[in-house]
Amino acid sequence: MRHALILTIVILCACAIGSGCTPLDPIRKSPLTMPVMVRDGIVLDVLVVRYPADDKELGEKLWKEIDELRFPPDMRRRMTGNGLRVGLLNGTLPVALERKIQLTDKAPEAGAEDQGSKVELATKPVKQRTLRIQPGRRSNILMLGESQRVPELSLLVIDDEARVQGRTYRQVLGLFATRAFPTGDGGARIELIPELEHGTPEKRFVPGEGMFKVEFGPPKEVLQDLRITAELSPGEFLVVTSQPDREGSLGHRFFTEAGESPLKKLLLIRLAQADFDDRFDKTNATGAASSGDDFKTIDATVVTQENSP
Repeated sequence: MRHALILTIVILCACAIGSGCTPLDPIRKSPLTMPVMVRDGIVLDVLVVRYPADDKELGEKLWKEIDELRFPPDMRRRMTGNGLRVGLLNGTLPVALERKIQLTDKAPEAGAEDQGSKVELATKPVKQRTLRIQPGRRSNILMLGESQRVPELSLLVIDDEARVQGRTYRQVLGLFATRAFPTGDGGARIELIPELEHGTPEKRFVPGEGMFKVEFGPPKEVLQDLRITAELSPGEFLVVTSQPDREGSLGHRFFTEAGESPLKKLLLIRLAQADFDDRFDKTNATGAASSGDDFKTIDATVVTQENSP
């Protein structure tokens, strides 16, 4: 009897080994990438959606579900005057936008997006990238002149006193200089600063740490007054596009494409993860809040293609 029992157990074990283990299917696949974290880093999902300018589903109807009041009134007034529309989207995407994006659950290869890398738009309607950056380290989101520099561009800028200034640039690239700072609660502060790179490359001296360093490249117009700053919690989206009927403004230049069928662009930046959370840190037992400003700002020098900043 004992031998028979042992023989039965051996046979069952052999069958289990031969058949292998069948993995369980996940209950629900996430439509967004699962980031591969870097230490003390921040992971951002960056999406740019192109759509027909007369698409009502992604126009005013979409913005009824986006929170624009989370930003100070003076910032909203400044953005509106310069053709920019900014809001926050918490959690679930609106149905029309999710249907248009059709996000993939396939994670990009580790190292595919590095700190200081550029994010440029493709010709396809939706482009999704993942940025893994260190706090304060700069990345570029290229919005204008993706395939080749714009030969000539006229831009109107309105300041806080409603004064209009105009200038014409040549051989132009338009981008958002992007930085992120952890806020100590699992969230992050995202900063976007519009920049125009224009003209022919030249040598210039810029201040560094206790000394000047030499840079070689086209001149830059940094529009500090149009800085976009947003506090994001994990999963929240920062949404940026252009205001209607603001031709010649920065928003119009960055987010519209002329042609037989005019297109608009919608920029979405989602905080996927911020690997810094002081809520359970013993050093903060006194209740002192950590600030992203404690991190040192570093500009990464990146070698890119000829038409990229």
